[in-house]
Amino acid sequence: MRYTVEDICRMSEGQTFDCKSIKIDPKALATTIVAMANADGGLIAVGVTDKTRRIEGVDQEQDHLNEILRTPFDFCVPTVSVTTEFLPCKDSEGHDNHILLFHVPASPRLHPSFRQTSSRFLSCARVRFIRYYGTEEKVGREMNVIKDVTFEGRILDQIQKTIDYLETQVKEHSYLGEDGLFKTDREYPKFVIQEMTVNSVCHRDYSIKGTEIQIKMFDDRLVFETPGKLPGIVRTDNIRHTHFSRNPKIAEYLKAYDYVKEFGEGVDRMCRELSAVGTKDPEYHLVSFLMKATVWANVLEDGQEKSRETAVPVVDTGLEGKKRARKGQEIIVSIINKDPYVSIAAIAQESGLSVKTVRNLINEMRKDKLLVRIGPDKGGYWQLLK
Repeated sequence: MRYTVEDICRMSEGQTFDCKSIKIDPKALATTIVAMANADGGLIAVGVTDKTRRIEGVDQEQDHLNEILRTPFDFCVPTVSVTTEFLPCKDSEGHDNHILLFHVPASPRLHPSFRQTSSRFLSCARVRFIRYYGTEEKVGREMNVIKDVTFEGRILDQIQKTIDYLETQVKEHSYLGEDGLFKTDREYPKFVIQEMTVNSVCHRDYSIKGTEIQIKMFDDRLVFETPGKLPGIVRTDNIRHTHFSRNPKIAEYLKAYDYVKEFGEGVDRMCRELSAVGTKDPEYHLVSFLMKATVWANVLEDGQEKSRETAVPVVDTGLEGKKRARKGQEIIVSIINKDPYVSIAAIAQESGLSVKTVRNLINEMRKDKLLVRIGPDKGGYWQLLK
């Protein structure tokens, strides 16, 4: 495609297009070249300021121009096979001049200068974790931040450090299962923690400057804020079964290290694992240039319930509490009558109760000898006694 000066001034900066001043340092330019080569390629216009789109041209900086032209060879490892073009223009002072265009192809190889030192070359290529007290993000005198940690370094290091730290923040609840063995419930399944972190690092738009990936933990949810829109053909209504990588070289690299199992299966598996513990699917919303992905917690604290629950847990010992508990037990009996092999998670999903409430109700029914479990959790079944 042949570009005009008008095209250059009109195009929006993003993953596949960027403007740079002729005064740019070659190492800084190499960062943009490598980022494009590791993704889908793109176009860089040198001689146009990136903030005001003032056309300054390149002809007046011949010595520095030679260094700029050598950037793909001197500062990109391995060399990126760009093609260059000088576009005639009138600069901001009315003189005849040229804009230098770098046509950057999508590289068949992953360039170590990006892979190994992402946060050193890209100041915002990092992950920040913020934990809030409560369920809202407050500022000023009401600021409720209780944790604020940043993870930098190589992409692999960022991912592993982030996952390891998130695991220290996830609440767990251990209890005696129906088969007499201890079980552990978690706020968030391990796979969900890993998949959301990997997706954020793998699919963020590294050409967006000024912000990092932010993971915000509230009492009832985790929110992953990732710079960049959904890539390619992916939309919020097809994300569960559609795969398109914004940064295919990074995705291949992470797959080699087993962070990516099979392309396209991650979101679907997340949904299945969340459903198994009675939690709804992740929610995706685009806010300006940030993709916000929300995962709701499987709330474990005593006295707390999921926001979707319609019944009160069996902690109320008054008459009204007993009536509500009896109503909940009647719902459970109806579900078990239809399918004695039904799981607690499935009962919770069908009844609209939380997993914790269903478990409490079933424990009460077992104490009252209304219900017994025959066999293990998996493969066993419920038997009603009265």
